[in-house]
Amino acid sequence: MILQRLALSLKKRDWGLVLLEVLIVVVGIFIGLQVDDWNETRKERVETARFLERLSSDMTEMRDAIIGQRDKAQEIFENALVAFRILENCSIDGFEQAQAASAIENYQNVFTPQIFRSAYDEMLSAGALARLKDDRLKNQLSRAYAQMKFFETTVGFMRIDLSAAGHILWARVDFSFSEGVSGLVESVQAANLNLLEHCDDRLMRNAVWELVDTNRDWISVSQTSLQLIESALLALEKERDE
Repeated sequence: MILQRLALSLKKRDWGLVLLEVLIVVVGIFIGLQVDDWNETRKERVETARFLERLSSDMTEMRDAIIGQRDKAQEIFENALVAFRILENCSIDGFEQAQAASAIENYQNVFTPQIFRSAYDEMLSAGALARLKDDRLKNQLSRAYAQMKFFETTVGFMRIDLSAAGHILWARVDFSFSEGVSGLVESVQAANLNLLEHCDDRLMRNAVWELVDTNRDWISVSQTSLQLIESALLALEKERDE
């Protein structure tokens, strides 16, 4: 309709009306583009908000898993240190015997960190991470996930070291199982373990030292991971509130 009126105005050489019609067309196009931009921006905000909510959930799960595993690693570390001191000093008491046995029974329990990164990867592929205005948040998210990858890689090396320690323990410790009333295995036992028999055994002492060192390293890496995750969670909460 507007184009018909514009053609008619051109035939009549009504330049004032021609200019008005052109302005109407230009303004209409401009408004249409602005509406499209507003709709696209609104969609991006909704999409980003959903990603941030999922990221917060993923990182909370990672944090909680590490905290639960850290407590167990701390226990193994403390018990393994007791076992090492027994071998180093060649002395023991009843409580230390139980701690030492527990460390050796659980020597393989180095925990692989759980990494939940589907939301993060989708944000990267969708360009949603790049659209975040807070560069500090983007940096914290990147550092947290890089640290978790480093954590996972480090645990892989820990398992190699523990495997070497395991070969030494297998030659010196009789492992067994305790069974519950249902016949199911409840726990591993280091049966008839007497560390005083191995005071002069350098390989045994170094194998137990590896248990201490591995769990110490695990605790250290987990603490760094927790700090970065907590910082990212605080930044995510701030971003969602704005």
